[in-house]
Amino acid sequence: MPNPIQLRGKRVLVVGLARTGVATALFCAVRLAEVTATDLRAEAEIPETGKLRMNGVALHLGRHDEGILDRQDLVVSARAASPSGARSNWPTAFFATIAV
Repeated sequence: MPNPIQLRGKRVLVVGLARTGVATALFCAVRLAEVTATDLRAEAEIPETGKLRMNGVALHLGRHDEGILDRQDLVVSARAASPSGARSNWPTAFFATIAV
């Protein structure tokens, strides 16, 4: 059965690198997407950074850089906190308007 998810060459941003975010980033990377992942935590707090980098995932850690939002074909929010939570510095409206 052919894989219905075609991500080759797509720019994918994964926001949040807990278990779901790591799995999503790797899922997309294996399907040859250009994956960027971001998390507010520092690299030392995310044990899977080596595996992510080995699979070609670009990491932006310790902050959420709004500039990377404009360059994506798909944004996946894999964060435990709600978009309006204290951990987020991106507007709630951004997450409410993403068409996936």
